[in-house]
Amino acid sequence: EGLRTLRLPRLLRRYAALLDRDAPERAARLDDRTVSDFARLYFGRSAYERFAAPLATSATCGDAEQLSRVAFLLEWIAEDAGRLGVARRGLSELPAIAAQRLGARTRTRATGVASAEAGLAVECGDGRRIDADAVVVATAPGEAARLCAPLLEPAERDFLSTRRALPETVLVAALHRPATGAPHYVRVPAAEGEIVEALLVEPGIADGRAPLGCGIATVVANQAFSEASAGASDEVVEKELVSALERIYPTVVGTIDFTLVYRRAASLPRFEVGAYRALDRFRRVQADRRAAGRRLYFAGDHLSGLSADQVVGSGLRAADDAANDVAAA
Repeated sequence: EGLRTLRLPRLLRRYAALLDRDAPERAARLDDRTVSDFARLYFGRSAYERFAAPLATSATCGDAEQLSRVAFLLEWIAEDAGRLGVARRGLSELPAIAAQRLGARTRTRATGVASAEAGLAVECGDGRRIDADAVVVATAPGEAARLCAPLLEPAERDFLSTRRALPETVLVAALHRPATGAPHYVRVPAAEGEIVEALLVEPGIADGRAPLGCGIATVVANQAFSEASAGASDEVVEKELVSALERIYPTVVGTIDFTLVYRRAASLPRFEVGAYRALDRFRRVQADRRAAGRRLYFAGDHLSGLSADQVVGSGLRAADDAANDVAAA
């Protein structure tokens, strides 16, 4: 059945004009089938289970039986045309460095965004009110709906307040020696019956996330395990994920110095069938409000996708829209 995946380039050429990772809502017309339905039809069951499903779910941590085929297509064009890479340092350092170099104000809690005489105003938790020509809201959809409630159209409010998020469970293990000479990224098909969605094993490097001569392993649990273990303690979850890591990547056995477990009950936006059509409606209302002079913009993984390039692209898109509108005013 793997030979049937040779049909994929022809399908992508047919859909190419609709597939844009920086503007995923353009593929709304394709948002009518799940990854499961699409891949089984075109490629067969085994290619779905061993190729299409893990490719899509590793990028979204969703369920391929519910996930929109758009998520799979967007991920495949990125993998087919680009290169996978591992950041030398943690990506979480980038916002702090950027804020410092730009002289941006941080650690200021916003409690609301309202209309002001000269544009918009951000109300702060300490009672201050910051006047602004434009405001970009880059936070969770429910929080965005709450912060901007007086400024939103009903369709925008509905979109932001009804977006649901999936739980996330990640184990990071520090290794006292490298388990591999180069970074290895492994997707684990659900058909294997494992609790792991994907894992990354990498050696330490100079000035890197792991010291030279050591290593690090990052394990992302699949959605079924994250949901089933919601009531379990961190110790139980840690033990289960360490056992899974050692089964899948046995060269780490005996090399783990310590581990950290990160768990969030609602973290990952769902991109099930219908999500991209809803996003398209949201973007259309935004375009209408921008044309009417509203300078309020939104960014975040719930508007793009979970991959680093999609998250960054969402911010760049909002920044471009804001800068262009302010310059034209």
